[in-house]
Amino acid sequence: LLGDFKPMLDTIAEYFIGFEKKDIFIKQICRCSFAFHKNQKVIPKPIKDDNPDPIFSQIKPCRGEFKDIFLLEASKSCKYNCRFCTTGYNLRPYRKIESQKIIETIKNQRYSDQIGIISAAFGDIRNLSDILDWMIENSLKISVSSLRVDSITKELIERLKILKVRTITIAEETASEKLKQMIGKNIKKESIFSAVEKIATLGIENLKLYYMIGFYGEDENDMVELIHRIDEICHIFKENQIKGYNRLGKIKASINIFNPKPFTPMQFFGLITKDEYEEKLKILYSLKKVGNLKVDIMPYNQAVLQTTIAKAESNIKDFYRLYIDNQFNEKKALKLFDNGYIYKNYEHNDILPWDNIIYPNISRDIINMEYKRCLQALKDYSR
Repeated sequence: LLGDFKPMLDTIAEYFIGFEKKDIFIKQICRCSFAFHKNQKVIPKPIKDDNPDPIFSQIKPCRGEFKDIFLLEASKSCKYNCRFCTTGYNLRPYRKIESQKIIETIKNQRYSDQIGIISAAFGDIRNLSDILDWMIENSLKISVSSLRVDSITKELIERLKILKVRTITIAEETASEKLKQMIGKNIKKESIFSAVEKIATLGIENLKLYYMIGFYGEDENDMVELIHRIDEICHIFKENQIKGYNRLGKIKASINIFNPKPFTPMQFFGLITKDEYEEKLKILYSLKKVGNLKVDIMPYNQAVLQTTIAKAESNIKDFYRLYIDNQFNEKKALKLFDNGYIYKNYEHNDILPWDNIIYPNISRDIINMEYKRCLQALKDYSR
């Protein structure tokens, strides 16, 4: 079943309520325009909720990353449309949830005073200051996703600090101006430095950085630029922590591998090879010289697994069989599975494996146009 659950409910609820036999139930579900099944004659189209209510967690996690956190979604999709991002393309249109709905949901449904707000662009949440002020009045705590540097203000950080936020995350993705133009995330380094200085000066103890490697067209100069960028950020953060609070603070850089997602402009690119990955690792090792920095680099096998599933072809069922037959060991399954397609680069006019499976959220013409802009950005910087 594809799309947002709420608009599906009226259609499928009667099938669940009137359930008698499995075969009849499956036939009823398969008649839905938003249902994907193996015998489909019409490409299913994901259903969208134009006036969404907040989606929230209803089972309290007792362990893991979200232990004791009440999670709530404050927006759907993202208005920035970075070309690598499935959220900005596959979940369109961008929809903000009304602030009063968010407040009422937290007020009436929470099982914890620790609230996790889920949004691709936290700073753009509707009436964000009103929500945060209400949370402060009710002595709640908050966890937030990464912040765009253009949304980081003195007032926002001060509110987050009152709400017990100790770590702020910035996702620059790449330090290279060339690659920023290609992926469509045009954040200037001066804005990054200003945001980092503001975060440290206002007393946030920890800083987390998100970057990616393995973009199409990435070269050694781009990798060296990444090393310099992280080093500069660490210097600014530590300098202001020492000056204002007589401490170093903690900095963590998470470096992931780009894996292309269907129905995005960068779906045409393949995953980097293991040899290419290991060459990049050699450059990244110099980050060990940067003091007070913890570096977390995505293992290559994890990227292979993600891309195998994300860009799956018709043989993906064989991978799941191998996974089950090998006691749910994905490493063994990947060794036995033919996933050579993950390294393939496509042309803009190629028919892709997923084109005839799900109705695209964005027209292929727009995706192709943005893909050509990716290539043009690389050409412009190579002149």
